[in-house]
Amino acid sequence: MKKILLTGGGTAGHVTPNIALLPDLKAEGYDIHYIGSYEGMEKKLITAQAFTMTELPLENFAAI
Repeated sequence: MKKILLTGGGTAGHVTPNIALLPDLKAEGYDIHYIGSYEGMEKKLITAQAFTMTELPLENFAAI
């Protein structure tokens, strides 16, 4: 099975493009996993789409 890892958090500006990709990736047969923060809005948004998410402390995310 093909696998893909998505991440993004803190603002919906990073999460919503990933959410838009989820149905097509699933239809293409990808095993999808998401990484986000404990405290970001991504937890609610991603789990609402019935996808699992690994949560990390926010301090592990660095702005580039």
